[in-house]
Amino acid sequence: MTGEIQPIHIHFFGTFSIQYGNQTISESDNRSKKLWKLLQYIAQNRDRRIPQEELLQLLWSENVMGENPISSLKTLLHRVRNTLDKLNFEHSRQLILQNAGTYYWNPDIPAVIDTDEFLREADLADQIDQPEEKLNAALRAMALYRGYFLGGQYKGEAWADAPGSRYEALYLECYNTAIQILAGEARYDEIVFLSRHAIDIAPDEELYYYNLISALIEKGSGDDALAVYEEVLDLFYHTYRKTPSERLRSLYRGIVRSGNSVEMDIALVREKLEENRPTTAIRCEYDTFKLIYEQKCHYADTAEVPSYLILFTVTSNDRESPAPAERHLDRALSQLERLLTLNLADGDVFTRYSLTQILALAALPGEEALHQLLKKFQQTFKYNNLSCPVELTYKADRV
Repeated sequence: MTGEIQPIHIHFFGTFSIQYGNQTISESDNRSKKLWKLLQYIAQNRDRRIPQEELLQLLWSENVMGENPISSLKTLLHRVRNTLDKLNFEHSRQLILQNAGTYYWNPDIPAVIDTDEFLREADLADQIDQPEEKLNAALRAMALYRGYFLGGQYKGEAWADAPGSRYEALYLECYNTAIQILAGEARYDEIVFLSRHAIDIAPDEELYYYNLISALIEKGSGDDALAVYEEVLDLFYHTYRKTPSERLRSLYRGIVRSGNSVEMDIALVREKLEENRPTTAIRCEYDTFKLIYEQKCHYADTAEVPSYLILFTVTSNDRESPAPAERHLDRALSQLERLLTLNLADGDVFTRYSLTQILALAALPGEEALHQLLKKFQQTFKYNNLSCPVELTYKADRV
């Protein structure tokens, strides 16, 4: 090759793509999974020559390899080169070379790789001590991390899992470094921005929500913090099947405390308290439920009507499946919440306690009323979930 060659750019984070000048190719250009896997594997292992047997094992299992697997590999490589031609790069057919039964990335063609740049910036953020320079290096690394390595599509395969896990851990280190520095300087707007960026990449990581909500509280944006808190609880319970930690739940008290506006007219305060006052039982967050429970315990001896703590659990009635399937569990819990809302009294409360459980606090005139209510719940629940392999169990105790 003669003359100076403009480098190509390879992106492994998020959606895999290769760019040369204004031309970009990605998986949307060709739906062949084997084609892209071959290209990605060779690009990932660009520092060595890969034996064709290794590629055959990667792309085809032994029972579907065919009569002439080497010919199939050569045909696939030809298709890869046709795809690379779309870059309008003069040397596109020399990007991947063959020699003596091996395949390898051409080391003579300059390339800018996002994973290499990411490692360089992450290492710099770890090594330097000056806070602002450390912060800038961490931010540059985070900006390069646009998503899990190769979009996470090869999770479970060692060749992609090992680097993917390493990059993910380094991203988290850079994030923590940046948050620590920003928090020390009370730069909460930047913490909000970084945490939202991190959530876009890894929406199941609780730490990012915790820092986002904390920063919003410090900014005095209590309504925004509450909206995020409610969003993450719903997301964790219904999408990721996770129970939020007590640490995250404790932020609710901080959100309540952040509402520090001053109102001098007590009549307006009373109006706000009366607005949309519920006439049925209400669902509340666990921390609120806990406060109400503590109050009920404090006044239990003087209360005219006793209160009962009830723990409802949705279980599977299929002996081979200890836990209900997600679709059945979601339907069952939604049905249970409707029953609680409609059948408990004004002033009663309930909350989500775990993935399969709901806690209720109900004022009832006595044990007989409690048993009648619970019997009604079980009968109605069973009738409404006849086609669902779930059942409702409960435990109740007087407060």
